[in-house]
Amino acid sequence: MKSLVVGPWVVYRVAVKGRPGGTNAVCESVEWDALEAARPGLHTLVQAGIRTETEAEQLARGTAGDPTPRGGGRLGGPITLGSRAPV
Repeated sequence: MKSLVVGPWVVYRVAVKGRPGGTNAVCESVEWDALEAARPGLHTLVQAGIRTETEAEQLARGTAGDPTPRGGGRLGGPITLGSRAPV
């Protein structure tokens, strides 16, 4: 039986109409190689050789260095439901 080997991962930038600078995307290195072979230079490589998909996703979202949120409380004052009475 074959074992499934995944990774390493890459983050790349995709041009999106109406979004200056595009958006980031994640895929495995072999998928990136295929994308580049099919349409060289269309996408911009941000970073390659990322060990886990989680790390790649965090880098793509821009949350790689953010601290883990703590606490389960509200993020502000009370929520107002308008003029309707609570049910």
